Amino acid sequence: MSKGKKSLLVFNEELELIEKELKKNVIRTANSRQNPQNPLRPGKEITYDKSGNVEPNSKTGISLAASVKQLEKIIKPGMKKWLLAVDRESVMPNGFKLQSDNIHHWSVVTTQPMTKDDYDKKVKKIIKNWRVMGRFVRYE
Repeated sequence: MSKGKKSLLVFNEELELIEKELKKNVIRTANSRQNPQNPLRPGKEITYDKSGNVEPNSKTGISLAASVKQLEKIIKPGMKKWLLAVDRESVMPNGFKLQSDNIHHWSVVTTQPMTKDDYDKKVKKIIKNWRVMGRFVRYE
């Protein structure tokens, strides 16, 4: 799916599809202006040490929604977001873990220190398996 204004799905009308996806997957949201093939926010998902390497984290990481309730918190009325399906059984590369934080939220976190370059390479491998569900808008 290309970035742009092609098809816009109405969140409220696609709840059945979203709930079906959430049975097997968790969902990453991306700003409508972002490339859905790279849905990360630089500087928000990772923590750096004093020398610029990525630190292990268990409280931050790449945030994933595991429920419609969580998606409704993220996608405010009037907002447009890309939704990407992430398999709950995804195999993570060395140094990463897919974890359930609670019933509504999962994260991809780092489990060991690594260089920024190593992190970037591994994250690209993780993201390439995420499936774009579409670009959604939520109405009240």
